[in-house]
Amino acid sequence: MHAVILEVQRQIDPDKGCHGRSTSRRRVGALAVQVLLMVIALEPRVAAWARGRIGTGHPGFALRPVVISPGRVPRRVSARAARLLPELGVLSELAHPTLAAAQAALHGICDLPEERSRLYYDVIMDALPEPLRRALEADMQHAEYRTEFARKYVAEGRQSAALELARAKVGELTAQEEGAVKLVTDPDRLTALILALGLARDGQEARAALSLHAALSR
Repeated sequence: MHAVILEVQRQIDPDKGCHGRSTSRRRVGALAVQVLLMVIALEPRVAAWARGRIGTGHPGFALRPVVISPGRVPRRVSARAARLLPELGVLSELAHPTLAAAQAALHGICDLPEERSRLYYDVIMDALPEPLRRALEADMQHAEYRTEFARKYVAEGRQSAALELARAKVGELTAQEEGAVKLVTDPDRLTALILALGLARDGQEARAALSLHAALSR
């Protein structure tokens, strides 16, 4: 049996050389199994510092953590490699948040169980700068790699926007009116619904827009 102690180091902490690192040493010593101490550091200076030796008190023996930093993460993972190792694709995109890295990461999570794929999808999208996120969402409407779960989560985001806009126009929605929004699952149809709600001059026109787009989606 093996154990991994994972730490995230955001900045150089001089005190950690004495206190925090001794805590890590005690954690390693307390586990009666083989232990790997892994540190995630996104800043190069912090990563270099984290790779330093941690004294154990025994002459000639020191602990050197395994440090993961952006420079040691592949800048681009192929779609095939991402499918074999989905977490590697996600990690690559986190370290190097580019459109190409995000596309490869999305390829990699296609076949995962829904709960994990949704979690990773959110992580991938959150890591992208806003302009790249918009470009990726637009590309997902046409690219071959677009998957059902990706379509679903893009649609869910627009459904939330449509619901908020409908509440602003109508006030409290009935269960039937909320259901009308949830019937609209196509991203393009949801965009049209959002525009119609935005142009509605009163609650009556907003309700008419809800009814129309729900009927078109049946």
